[in-house]
Amino acid sequence: LGLVDLAGAFEDVTALVALEPQREEHTDQLAELAQKLDRHARFADVLVAAAEGAASRSDQSRLIARAAVVTRDRLNDPGSAIDLLTRVLGLAQDDPERLLATARELEPLLNVAGMDGERCSVLEAIARLERDPAARREAFGQVARIAADLLHDAPRGVAAWRARLADDPADREALDGLAAVLEGAGRYAELIEVLERRAEIAERAQAK
Repeated sequence: LGLVDLAGAFEDVTALVALEPQREEHTDQLAELAQKLDRHARFADVLVAAAEGAASRSDQSRLIARAAVVTRDRLNDPGSAIDLLTRVLGLAQDDPERLLATARELEPLLNVAGMDGERCSVLEAIARLERDPAARREAFGQVARIAADLLHDAPRGVAAWRARLADDPADREALDGLAAVLEGAGRYAELIEVLERRAEIAERAQAK
């Protein structure tokens, strides 16, 4: 097809996406045309508009998430991608799988943007939803460090380290981190308990 024919096809498929936003084959076809015509900005706009007309929250979140990927990868606009992915988080509250996938996409963008408070909240969602023990452990650790070191929110840092210890009471890194936050916050009674637990774990390890 020539450029004129491709442009006409793009407009035709755009209309189909608006009429039937639930049909993924339409958005797939439009993505191919957008690539050939270098119309990525228009494609992202079409997806967002289609989401506003979609009947289900599932279709709305799918379309906006796809627009976010286009905005991030094709338009090099991480700020707009953050806004779009944040909208998906609000739409996907009843869809844990999409919520987790979206949070994973959003977290590194927030990191680069220096949006520490928002990143901490997203990491908390990841830790809550994550099924992989290692990934869950890492997420809780990042929450604790961001909360304590960057946000100066000791209670939030303590809660994150304690949540990680609930999964693995012998987690030495979590015990060390918890002890440091408690000491910095002047919560000495709790600090003594943590130090005693850490000493008991060390003694058991030496006895083996």
